[in-house]
Amino acid sequence: MMPPPYHLRLNKAVDRFLLIDLLRCFTKAELLRYKYVGLGGPFLEDFKLLDQFFPSLRKISFELDEQTYKRQRFNQPTRLVRLAYGDMIERLEAREDQDSPLIVRFDSTQATEDVFDGFVRLLDIVPNGSVVRVTMRLGRKNVNPNKKLIMLLTNAVQTRIGRLKLSPQDLGELNQDLANIVKEKVIQTTAQQGDLDSISRYLPSDADKMVEKPNGIVKVLFRAIHRAAVETFPPNCGRVFRLANASYYSDGTKMLSVTGIVLSEAEEDAFMKRFKGTSFFTAKWNQDPMQIDMPILTPKERMHLGKIMPVIKSPGKRLSKRLGFSIDPDRKTAEAEMEMYNQFYRYYPMFARVAL
Repeated sequence: MMPPPYHLRLNKAVDRFLLIDLLRCFTKAELLRYKYVGLGGPFLEDFKLLDQFFPSLRKISFELDEQTYKRQRFNQPTRLVRLAYGDMIERLEAREDQDSPLIVRFDSTQATEDVFDGFVRLLDIVPNGSVVRVTMRLGRKNVNPNKKLIMLLTNAVQTRIGRLKLSPQDLGELNQDLANIVKEKVIQTTAQQGDLDSISRYLPSDADKMVEKPNGIVKVLFRAIHRAAVETFPPNCGRVFRLANASYYSDGTKMLSVTGIVLSEAEEDAFMKRFKGTSFFTAKWNQDPMQIDMPILTPKERMHLGKIMPVIKSPGKRLSKRLGFSIDPDRKTAEAEMEMYNQFYRYYPMFARVAL
């Protein structure tokens, strides 16, 4: 199934606001020194959001595809968002103002060796004080499943199912459900292994064991990004990529976002004090990235909950009780989703049908 359009993704919308919150920790005077650069895509959603909150921030979107670039020009929100045709990293390497700090959003549809190499180049060329946010897809768009493996697994389980006393209808439905589950699992495993093979030089030594655990692929790629940063700035080299935020989410496609600041080792502690105590802050690389998994709520439900937001104690239980019903058949799942909503409700987007 195809994921929803880029600009209509609930969890992606929340993820965008994490960068907004991070930039709010900078003073207006500081942001005047910065320039935001990124890959805006056809809809330029990130740039629209930044233009809303930081209109004086200089912004440039780069694009390599000619037709997407033409579409960007059609959808350009304001003249304050500049559009450039060409490779972002090459253009940044050739820029004249080498000392001006940057805010870079480096999005990728796949976690490949080329993408990791681009991330390393990016860290190396940006000046101290620059904010770098990298987002990678956890899994491939199109994966050819191992048909032989699917057949072997299905036959093994069907042999055991055949021993059960089931009606022909129930047996048929169970076998179909089994086939779907096995196929999905094999595709997922094949996709993850393909990603791991393509970035082998950046992987931690225990990657094979880690990926077998729940959300293991998230942790493996998170540590791979850390390793790439350490290779770029080895200990005592004078520079460091200091972690500020790490999160993962899925709107049909699982994504990992990692944000850090390139700093001199002498200034890193003083610079990072501004982020401590904020809700988005991920202080250390040994922490797990936080998950963004927002519940789907109607506007009426959100307005009803808004009167008691935010909830300090037991938010999942209190918000579920406030609604008077469970938003999921499983009570614990519903309360976990409501707890997530309590954490990120300020970022919840409003999608509406408008007739023009």
